[in-house]
Amino acid sequence: MSRAIVRSGLDATVKSAYPNATYGAATRLQLKTTTHESFIFFRSPVPQNAAMDVATATLRIKNAAAVGGSVTISAQRVGTSPKWRRLTWNNKPGGVGSVASQTISGPTTDTWWELDVTAHVQAIANGSPNYGWKLTTASSTLLRLFSLVGGAGSLGWL
Repeated sequence: MSRAIVRSGLDATVKSAYPNATYGAATRLQLKTTTHESFIFFRSPVPQNAAMDVATATLRIKNAAAVGGSVTISAQRVGTSPKWRRLTWNNKPGGVGSVASQTISGPTTDTWWELDVTAHVQAIANGSPNYGWKLTTASSTLLRLFSLVGGAGSLGWL
């Protein structure tokens, strides 16, 4: 049985108010309903066409600022290859497949979000391309997450 934890990759936030701006080297990812989305890509979470069963896979990312109330973050596999260094609101890719979500009541700074992306990683093992994940929220409060540049986040699979 194989087990891996991947911590290296790429991430970026896109903002509707600045539709042509890139935010790929920021230390924080931002999410807010209809105005801020983030994308995260981990290198080789599982080999494409690996012909293996993925028992479990978890996308982990750390909260960077406390938020009141109940908050849900969702992750969906990205459907087309993003231009990571030039990713903007205007050229952002869409999501495909199922949505993995987690709801936390009153997440504090350093709370870990842990999204079950087993079905997503299994799709990669079955031959779907790995273009990363699109992160969204229905929250009207701006959420801040530590980016990979900020030193937090991992994808673990078994």
